[in-house]
Amino acid sequence: MFQPRKRFLTLGGPGRALKGPRTDSAVLEPGPAAGYKSTMECRRSVRYTGRVQGVGFRFTARSIASGQAVTGWVRNEVDGSVRLQVQGSAAEVEAFLASVRERMGRWITAEAVQDMESLDGESGFQVRS
Repeated sequence: MFQPRKRFLTLGGPGRALKGPRTDSAVLEPGPAAGYKSTMECRRSVRYTGRVQGVGFRFTARSIASGQAVTGWVRNEVDGSVRLQVQGSAAEVEAFLASVRERMGRWITAEAVQDMESLDGESGFQVRS
C-alpha cells in the first residue's frame, strides 16, 4: 500500500528568483504497478513558511482554486505559516500548487508537502480562520 511521506522544498525568498517548478511529481504519484490510476483523487497538505501572512496568500489560493477542479481549504497558522489542503486529480492538484508557487513564490521560503487520504463529500475551496 502507498504510504504518505513528507517532503521539503526550499524556494527563493523575497528578492530571490525561484529555480523553476518542482519536477519530482512522479515521486508523489504511485504508478500503475502499485494498482493506482493516473486520474485517481489525491489530497495534499502543504505548509508554507516565509512572509506568507498579511500578503493575500489565502485569498490568492482561493482565487486560483476557483478556476480549477480542486477542493480544500487554506488557513493562517499561529506560528506565522500558512497551511492548505487541496484535493482533486493528481494533475489538477499539481497545477494548483504550481500556480500558488508562481503567484506567491516571492513570499515563500519553504514548503512541506504531505500526501493524505482523500476525503469524500468535500466541496469548494474555503478560507478558514
